[in-house]
Amino acid sequence: MDTVDLIIKSSMEFYNDLKADENGRYRSWEHCYSHFIKARESKEVDYDYLSLQLAFYLASWGMYRGSSFLLQKDYRVHVPVVKELLNKKYDALAGIECAAFKEESNQKLLQDINSFLEKYYDKIRHEVKEQEIKNQLSYTLITKILMGTLGCVPAYDRYFIAGIKNQKLQQEIIILIRLCSLLSFMKGILKGWNLLEKKWK
Repeated sequence: MDTVDLIIKSSMEFYNDLKADENGRYRSWEHCYSHFIKARESKEVDYDYLSLQLAFYLASWGMYRGSSFLLQKDYRVHVPVVKELLNKKYDALAGIECAAFKEESNQKLLQDINSFLEKYYDKIRHEVKEQEIKNQLSYTLITKILMGTLGCVPAYDRYFIAGIKNQKLQQEIIILIRLCSLLSFMKGILKGWNLLEKKWK
């Protein structure tokens, strides 16, 4: 079985497992994403509620475990992030197709929101730790936020990185370059995704 077929097969298995449990923890992504997409079209946005959705999604997807600095904050720490994510300038990133990242304007938007998230959470992290921190803020956190609110990038967790290694794609570079390097590979599975979408609807 080649890589494309394996991805489609694994996706279908994941979807079937998700469908079998209406209260499964991975459904928190679905709830979070749908609320953020709806909020982009709403005139009255409940930032507090969206912050709670984001916090619970991040918790259920493993970002509140162990020594995470987020454990020391309540859900409202995400309010400034929610407000920035809902800025109209980022509408183009909401549900964006992979191929659209070829456009420089979209690349710039991704750089902008990535920079905002990194600076905001890194400041919080330093305040919580109360000491000099040498390692960078986790790209896993940044990409999970972007995946759960805009759906514009995959989550760069250990499973996804393992997949990148398997495909011999560079993983030591910033998110934007990672995404661009994946474009040609992703084209190969777009047809399969379209078939899956028809089954899921």
